[in-house]
Parts: sequence; structure tokens; C-alpha cells
Amino acid sequence: MDVSVIIVNYNTIELTLNCINSIFTHTLGIDFEVIVVDNNSDDGSGEILRLDKRIVFIQNLANEGFGSANNTGYQYAKGKYLFLLNSDTILLNNAIKLFYDYAEQHLSSCVYGTMLLNPDNTYGHSYGKFPTILNRLGFILTLPFPNKKSEEKLFEGAFHVDYITGADMFLTRETFEKAGLFDTAFFMYYEETDLQKRMSQMGIERIIIDSPKIIHYNGGSSKRKRSNRNDFRGFESLFRYMKKHNSYMSYLSFRILSFLILFPLVFYWTGRKAKLRFLHTILTSIN
Repeated sequence: MDVSVIIVNYNTIELTLNCINSIFTHTLGIDFEVIVVDNNSDDGSGEILRLDKRIVFIQNLANEGFGSANNTGYQYAKGKYLFLLNSDTILLNNAIKLFYDYAEQHLSSCVYGTMLLNPDNTYGHSYGKFPTILNRLGFILTLPFPNKKSEEKLFEGAFHVDYITGADMFLTRETFEKAGLFDTAFFMYYEETDLQKRMSQMGIERIIIDSPKIIHYNGGSSKRKRSNRNDFRGFESLFRYMKKHNSYMSYLSFRILSFLILFPLVFYWTGRKAKLRFLHTILTSIN
């Protein structure tokens, strides 16, 4: 088996089916399988996906989070390579074969991604710099201005990055194993950043190539209607990442400064429960 595609589904049946269909429509000249891990959806996803004979279907009994579900999918994978693909993506060309050929011709021990496309065919979030105290405080300061421009630069060909977004990560199972899989303490967000931070410390390169074409409906996999909860989880995961990859004093300074910046945002949240959850998120310590 050349490639095992792993997709995590949670209440996104329409997106997931569109993603699966695009894979089987465009993928040629390679031996591959599609593994779908359902995180205990309550929208009937499991019943529908279970009947799809094209895929390997895995039903989790609880929502284990994105990283944990990918780890589960890996345990069933037979491919030399793993392609970790978000359910809210659509392949526009023979992307999997293009990733495979590039990795085989260059360094198979790297992690590869592509310049993802927005639905309007503009470039979307595809990679980033590892979080530092300074750049994350800068990010927090821009939160009141949601229409800020992306800092990503556009290049042609192949180029190295700190981390590739978790929407499309192509790597060997050996590389995934060497890095220790996803840290399941990250329920949602920053799990791919943490994984690739560990990879960078091992000398494993992360490279963007431009030939695979993939649309990413950014945010679809995490259910936009639950945006408050996702924002809270984003902060929780950020604090967890900063604690894991910085000294305790640096982390403590970051938490204090973050609180001073974030506290006024409490008044942005509508509803008493949302305000309390937000306060809890920015005040509670991370284990």
C-alpha cells in the first residue's frame, strides 16, 4: 500500500462525503486507502459512512479530539505514507500522487503540504511560524481586528516552513512514529504545531510544494456554529503549547500578559455562561 488517507469526521457528513468523492475522482496511478475516523458524531454520520464500501470506517465511542482520532486512524493504516486530510477539503487534481512522487524523488523523511486554496480560489492559511511569546502576544493584540491580512508569503516551487497546517500533512508512517504521534493532551488546535515542533528538534524538515491543488473550507470541520467553544479551546491549546515548549518563567509571563490583554474581551462574549467560560480559560492553569 502506497498511501493511507486519514480523515477525521465530527458532525460534518456532507463535507466528509464531498472530500471522499474528490479523492476517488482525482486519485490515479497509486495504491491508496481512505480511513475515516468518526468522533462519535450525533448527526447520523456513522450510519452513513459505515455503508460506504470504498473506505475503512472506524467508530469512536467518544469525541477524542483531532489528534487522538488521527492516532487511531494511523493504527489501522497500511500505507508507507500517511496523508492526514481535513474533512472540509476538496482535491482538485491528482494531489495524493503528486505528493507521493515528490516525496519519493526527494526526501521521504520530510513532512509535506501544499498552498491550500479558499473556495474563491485565493490562497488560504497553509503554514506558519512556530509560536513564540512575542508573536503570540502580537496575535492576541490583533483579535479585535478579525479582517487582518495573512502574514503568509506566496512562493513558487518548494520551500521550507516551521509548520504545515493540519488540514493536509503528507508524511511516512515511520516519520509519524519517530515523532511520537500527536500529543492527545491537545484536544483541538496546535496539535499539528506541537507535532512539527518536535519534528524540527529531530531534524525532520517541513516543506510546502505547489503542485497539489486542494480547496480548504477553513473551519468547516470544527462546526462554525460552535465558534465560542472553539475559541476557548484555541486559547487552552495555545497556553498548553507555550507551557510545553518554554521555561516556566517565560510561560508564566506569557499567561500574565495574555490575561491583561484578553480580560477586556470578556465583555465581547454574549451570555453569562460564555463570559464565565472565557474567564475560566484565561485564568486556569494547564496541567
